Amino acid sequence: MGSLVLAVVLPALAVKAWTDGSLRGKSWDLLELSLRSLAWLATAAGLAGRRHLPTVLLWGSRALLVLAGLHVLVLQLLVQNPLWTGRMWVPGPC
Repeated sequence: MGSLVLAVVLPALAVKAWTDGSLRGKSWDLLELSLRSLAWLATAAGLAGRRHLPTVLLWGSRALLVLAGLHVLVLQLLVQNPLWTGRMWVPGPC
């Protein structure tokens, strides 16, 4: 169980540090949310692709897959969608 927690938390912290420059940032932009979802989906797919997996990791990978899907649907499509927020995804001259 601890390995699953580390497989979720460490990539999320790495994404936060890479996109925000520190772990203390309070805002989430669309890039950070997208990279976090990709990291969670990759972790879930990597765990689900193994043949002989302990029961805890099997159900953990399924839960992580559902969590990543909800993360995409709720936070990226509803909350941080550039069509509704008016914020540009990539800074530009407009």
